[in-house]
Amino acid sequence: MLPPEPAVDQIRSVDAAAHDSGVRIERFQPKDFVKREYIEVPIDTTAIGNLSQLETFFERLANNSRVMNVTEVTLTPVPPGQWRSKFVVTAFALP
Repeated sequence: MLPPEPAVDQIRSVDAAAHDSGVRIERFQPKDFVKREYIEVPIDTTAIGNLSQLETFFERLANNSRVMNVTEVTLTPVPPGQWRSKFVVTAFALP
């Protein structure tokens, strides 16, 4: 389901998924919109948590009722027992 406004619901969904998973969002930087028959809103994101928290976070994004893609995922260990994940979450909206 695509919302009529540019990705406001998806942005809130990412924030809620992070909060509910115990993940801390370190960076959340929307890039330029890509307009086609729909609008793509790519967002550079960095999140920190343990592996279990990050897994739960990504599961919540995957099971969200709004269409979102997560790409370019990297994981880097951050002592003690934490991981930094950098990725692009792309939200979609109707023009």
